[in-house]
Order: sequence, then C-alpha cells, then structure tokens
Amino acid sequence: MVRENIDEVNRKRKLEQLEAGKRLSLLQQEFKNVAVNNVQIDAECQTVERQVKRYRNEAQERGFEQ
Repeated sequence: MVRENIDEVNRKRKLEQLEAGKRLSLLQQEFKNVAVNNVQIDAECQTVERQVKRYRNEAQERGFEQ
C-alpha cells in the first residue's frame, strides 16, 4: 500500500515536471521571439532617428526654423 502511494506520487510528479518542461520551452521560445523583435524595433528606431537628424540638418541649412 505504501509503495503504491509512493509510485503514484512519483508518477504525478513526473507528469507535472514534463508539463512544466513543455511550458518552460514555450516561454523560452516566446522570450527569444520578443527579444529578436525588440532588436529589430531598436534598429528601425535608430534608422528613423538618423533620418530625422539628417532632415533637421537639411532644414537648418536651408534656413527653416525648427
């Protein structure tokens, strides 16, 4: 009886660990995707900031007020 209870607890724990492992893998993949997306957004922001700076300089050279 005690052995059966121990085996049942071990089976449940193993299933919980497998489910947690799957969930952890999904969360890791989601984190990776978000991180990659953030890097892409940051790169685009830097591109836009350079363009704005260039346009401001051009406007200033042409005598336009900011």
